[in-house]
Amino acid sequence: DDTEERRRSINAKRTFENLFDLDFIPIVNENDSVSTEEIEFGDNDQLSGDVAKLIESQLLIILTDQDGVFDKDPNTSDEAKLINKISFNNLEKLGIELGESGKFGRGGMKTKFYAAKNFLTSTNQMWIANGREEQILLKIIEKEESGTEINLN
Repeated sequence: DDTEERRRSINAKRTFENLFDLDFIPIVNENDSVSTEEIEFGDNDQLSGDVAKLIESQLLIILTDQDGVFDKDPNTSDEAKLINKISFNNLEKLGIELGESGKFGRGGMKTKFYAAKNFLTSTNQMWIANGREEQILLKIIEKEESGTEINLN
């Protein structure tokens, strides 16, 4: 509700801004040990997209256990190929086969695309990349070819 209801979303945005002004990096996590079913958001992917939109971020990076988005599920297909760049508006034309969520996840690539749908505008961008890859955030920021870049157009 903090991202949906206007007054609460303004308060949440101000809280983030104040934390940034204090040089803090807030960590927002759906898998909080005190979460109950009644207050669950959905999953961290959706939450990250909504928080990034709320704070008017220009960049959303979702780290996962895969190198990015593949045309087929790499867990079940040896022929799966990494897609380095995706135009979200042409997503259906790519015919991506979305697998199930991983052993420790809840939504797999489906929820990452849901986050993209809620977050992307013509002026921002998103990456899905492997969180286990060394220096992955620096590679993305420096525009090295890593993971999958997703833009609206």
